Amino acid sequence: MPSSISSSEARMGEIQREIPQRAWLSMAVIALVLNALSVAAWESYVRSQGYEPDYDDTTGLWVPLRAHAREVKREQLVFVGASRTLFNTDLSVFQAALGGPQPIQLSTVGSNPMIIFNHVAADPTFAGTLVVGVVPGLFAVSLDLSVPPNSNPQHYVKSYENWGPAQAWEQPLSLWLQERFAFIQQEDLSLKQLSRRLDLPNRPEAYAPPDLPPHFSRIERNRQARMLVRAERDPAFMQRIQRIWLRLFSPPPKPPIFSDEQWAKMAADAWNATLAKAKVNVAAIRARGGRVIFVRDPSSGALLELEQKSHPRQRFWDRILQETGAPGIHYADYPELRDFTCPEWSHLSAGDAVEYSKRLVTIMKREGML
Repeated sequence: MPSSISSSEARMGEIQREIPQRAWLSMAVIALVLNALSVAAWESYVRSQGYEPDYDDTTGLWVPLRAHAREVKREQLVFVGASRTLFNTDLSVFQAALGGPQPIQLSTVGSNPMIIFNHVAADPTFAGTLVVGVVPGLFAVSLDLSVPPNSNPQHYVKSYENWGPAQAWEQPLSLWLQERFAFIQQEDLSLKQLSRRLDLPNRPEAYAPPDLPPHFSRIERNRQARMLVRAERDPAFMQRIQRIWLRLFSPPPKPPIFSDEQWAKMAADAWNATLAKAKVNVAAIRARGGRVIFVRDPSSGALLELEQKSHPRQRFWDRILQETGAPGIHYADYPELRDFTCPEWSHLSAGDAVEYSKRLVTIMKREGML
C-alpha cells in the first residue's frame, strides 16, 4: 500500500472520536422547557405593558384581499390610501348602508396611494368602485419607487404578484400564532424596533432615520383597523405621536446643489406626472364600467396647519379633481364632517371612525357617487 494512503488513513483515524454518552433526551427536554419558560416570561411581560394578541399588517393579510378585488363590478367598493383611510373607514358601516358585498380594504400605512391605485387600474378585470384616500404630502410624492412612501406599497404589490404555494401554506400557521401570542408584534416588538429604543448617541454626521410612531391600533383579518384607546386618552402618548407626524410630514429641505427655481421645477414636474397618471387610471377604470372617488379625510392641530401650508388646496386637492374629472369629498366642504378632531392629529378614534363613516357614505349616496 502506498505510504501516502497509509498516512492519510492515519490522519483520519486521529481526528475520529467517539460521541460521548450523555442523556440526550433529557437534555432536549430541559432545553425545550427552558425555551418555553423564556417565551412565557416574555409573553407575560409584553402583556403587562398593554400588548394583546393582534394581527401584524403584513402582506399575508393584504394579498388575499387584493386577489378578491379581481373580476369585480361597480357594487364592490375597494379602498386604497394610507393609514387615514385604513383607520377612518368602517367597513361594516359601508356594507350596511349599501347592501352589497363587504368593502375591500387595500390601504397601507405611510404610503402613497398612487402605487396601489396604479396596480388596480392596470388590472383589466377590475370594474369596481375605487375610493382613493388623499393625504397631502403622501399623494404628492414623486413616483420614484425607491422612496419609502412608494417602496412600502410596492412591496405589497410584488408579494401579490409572486405569491405561491409556500406563502399560502405558511399563512394559516402565522395567523394561528398571532391570534395567541402578544409578543408577535412587528411594529414595536421585533428585534429591529427594540434596538431603536436604545439611547445611543449618533456619530458625527451620521444619518439618523426619522422615528416611526409606536403601535397604536388594532387590525382584524379583513384589515379593519381601529385606534387603541390609549392613543386617544393618554396625553403623553398622543404628544409623542404628534411630534413624529410633524417631522415625517415636513417637506424635505432643498439640497444646496439646486437653486430655488430648480427645486421648485422638480417638485412641479413630479406633481404633474402624478396628476397625469391619476387621469389615465381614472379613465381606464371608467372604460371598464367602474368608478373612482377621491376622499380627503380630516386632520387636526399643527399637522393640519403644516399640510395647508405645504400643500395648499388650490394647487393640490382642487387640481386632482380638475385633472381627473372624478368626484371627490373634502371633509372641510361638509359641516357634518368638519367637527371631527383627530386625537394625535392624523387619525380618528375608533368611535369617531364609525360615525364618520356613516356620514361619509350618506354624503356619497346623496351626491350620486354611489
